[in-house]
Amino acid sequence: PVSIRYPFVEAVVGGASVASLLRHGPSLDYVCEFAFVASMVALIFIDYDHQILPDRITLSGVLIALAVAGPRHDMTFVEALKGAALGAGSLFFVSQVYFRLRKIEGLGFGDVKMMGMVGAYLGWKGVLLTLFLGSLSGSSIGLALMARSGGTMLMKLPFGTFLGIGAIATVYLGQPVVEWYSGLF
Repeated sequence: PVSIRYPFVEAVVGGASVASLLRHGPSLDYVCEFAFVASMVALIFIDYDHQILPDRITLSGVLIALAVAGPRHDMTFVEALKGAALGAGSLFFVSQVYFRLRKIEGLGFGDVKMMGMVGAYLGWKGVLLTLFLGSLSGSSIGLALMARSGGTMLMKLPFGTFLGIGAIATVYLGQPVVEWYSGLF
């Protein structure tokens, strides 16, 4: 039997391809956006199943995103570099503070590398929105699971799964959200 998951993933990736093609037409921007979203989908499910985020995807994703930042219409190399530094640096900082306070690892280094990839592709504003959406969805689901199963705050959750969801939402919905939020000030 074929798990329902396989056609679901195929439909999500196919839908992402169509959405990106409609946004950019046949162009480098389309290829980059679709490759990024497809990579996020892969990372979401790998992290969900195995709680790992393979370097083969995250580190190569950082390098590719930096390499195409100049030719893309919406990202300069400097913006991509700042985004990668903020994405990886912020989660590295959080992981180190948590470890020093609690003496246990609370965040894997794969999440740090994944956010480097997110930052290199989405820039620093995309990092902030991805972190917000990923934390919001992860907290909501984590609290619901804890309430249902009687778990504790030490319950393991694959944070990369939620960061990936946040990154995909940021790709397709981020610009209007950032513009709305910026308009408040």
